[in-house]
Amino acid sequence: MNKVDEVYEEFWKVIIEPNGEIDFDQVKKELYDYACVMHEVAKVYCELTGSRISKPNTKAESVISVVNEHYCDYCPYMDDCV
Repeated sequence: MNKVDEVYEEFWKVIIEPNGEIDFDQVKKELYDYACVMHEVAKVYCELTGSRISKPNTKAESVISVVNEHYCDYCPYMDDCV
């Protein structure tokens, strides 16, 4: 089973197929929520990384690395940066 199918089976199926058939109203709600999250995450990434990252699908470790670099450069109180 590929990763997409695995995530669907383990996470989404019970949400959008509660009775064994796709509930399109629920799909629309989930897509709306996902779009909101993607939009808001992009704003947070942009703010925390000094506008270096804004793509919401960026891997967490990349965002964390840029945030650490950004705050190590600008925060005099950070003696030990990771």
